[in-house]
Amino acid sequence: MAGRTSAPGSGSTADRAAQGWAALEAACFRRDRRGGLVVRQGAGAAPAFLWPYSQVLHTAVVMGRLRGDDTQAAALFTGLERYRRGPALAAAVGGGRRYLDDNAWVGLAASAGGRHGLARSLDRWVRAGEDPRGGVAWREDLPSRHACSTGAAALLALRVGASAADLAFAQRCRAFLAGPLARADGLVADHVDAAGRVEPTAWSYNQGLAVGVDVLLHREGVPGALGRAHLLADRAVGHFTTDDRLWRQPPAFVAVLLRMLLLLHTVDPDPGWLGVVDAYLERAWDEGRDPASGLFRAGGIGRYDEGLALDQAAVVQLYALRALPVEAASALA
Repeated sequence: MAGRTSAPGSGSTADRAAQGWAALEAACFRRDRRGGLVVRQGAGAAPAFLWPYSQVLHTAVVMGRLRGDDTQAAALFTGLERYRRGPALAAAVGGGRRYLDDNAWVGLAASAGGRHGLARSLDRWVRAGEDPRGGVAWREDLPSRHACSTGAAALLALRVGASAADLAFAQRCRAFLAGPLARADGLVADHVDAAGRVEPTAWSYNQGLAVGVDVLLHREGVPGALGRAHLLADRAVGHFTTDDRLWRQPPAFVAVLLRMLLLLHTVDPDPGWLGVVDAYLERAWDEGRDPASGLFRAGGIGRYDEGLALDQAAVVQLYALRALPVEAASALA
């Protein structure tokens, strides 16, 4: 691969992250009666579901590192208690089903933010959803096993520890992604349903999760993991940069893939991985950003449902990560 090594905007990446974060605050943040920080799906909308909240939280952690001020991240960690249901977090404020991928995403944000107790407790709960046939359940009461829950669970296990049990769990997860969920083109399919049928859609974030797991396995000395990471990353980039697929995917999905390319760059310093990230961020700023609101909702850029918080946080997180040194960013991705 080929590409430049510098972040987009010639020194303006941190400013772009700050502007994007300010737009997210204006559109999606409010204070409750006690002064607590509440994240909404969008302006005038209900409180965000846990999946968007997790990504806003993770972005707040990265922004806090960039600014040297973790006040907002701390407030958002406190706000997680609105979602609390027993040892894990429900999909919505006040209750509801518990999704294993949602809880893994929160665990990853907690690990990045130094909330190790929270990260470990969610890791334990998520691991309990491993199926004897392979993979991790998507929701606590459903038998389907998804790439997003399995990959995020493996990443979390490797972020919170590197014991023999952690490595074994992560390797089982990776084997499921590379086995039952392997497509003929080498990409990762979406999930296996209760009847054992594979839903073959290739989403960008599922490729990123598998890449990230292999990078962390490589760091732990697992033979062949780096080669697998490189091969899948190359296939994913080739697939999603064809026919403008990357641009049309939800930014929340794209951001996971691109974050894992930043992680891959730390062990495979081909400048092309950074080039993919930077090309997307340049286009997002030039074409995908509405200048009036500062939200990334223009120019045909993809979106996840109709909520603003999730996709906006995803793009802002990428700008913030690119404004940090690559090694520092890799610990937060």
